[in-house]
Amino acid sequence: MKLSEVPAFSQVRVLDFGSINEVYQFPHTIDEIVTVWTKCESDDNPFSTVRTRGLVDQYDAVVWFAADAQVEVVEPPRFAGPIEDLLAEARPMKTPAGSNSPVFSPEGWPPLIWASDLIFSPVAGLTDPELAVEILLCAIAVAPTAADADLLPMLLSALRARIARLEESVDTYPPDRYPWRNNRDPSEDLLDYLIG
Repeated sequence: MKLSEVPAFSQVRVLDFGSINEVYQFPHTIDEIVTVWTKCESDDNPFSTVRTRGLVDQYDAVVWFAADAQVEVVEPPRFAGPIEDLLAEARPMKTPAGSNSPVFSPEGWPPLIWASDLIFSPVAGLTDPELAVEILLCAIAVAPTAADADLLPMLLSALRARIARLEESVDTYPPDRYPWRNNRDPSEDLLDYLIG
């Protein structure tokens, strides 16, 4: 299966690099289980003919693969667990320094959050709260904890903030409506969005 067809937050085994000559950084991960961390993106190289996708490797760093790389899905995306348990782990956090001006900058943001618009937007509060909660639940389920001590606490804190936003309005918070209330599997609509 092509990497471009796999939802973010899937655990995959890389079988073939694809158009490796189109990617600046030679990815050293093959035949290992890695996590799809971003949607497909345009390469920074204006002469590139392929899109790329960020994967979290065994060193908890984002490596960029051509979207036509071949992978095998080992585990599809899933929600992290009962929302009450996750919220009990969340603690208040200060806003990263890089969000205190009109234009966001990477200062204070964990590199794995900054590297992925898919994750950055819900954490920063720029995504609709309903969608943000689902994305965060999927990210928390596969977030590496070894490389960055701030990553998981920031994801949990963002989850708490997005849940609080949902609870503000009876119109947006009928609890039975949300798939993460009673299910560990994302909806088909969310999976399609995570492929994007």
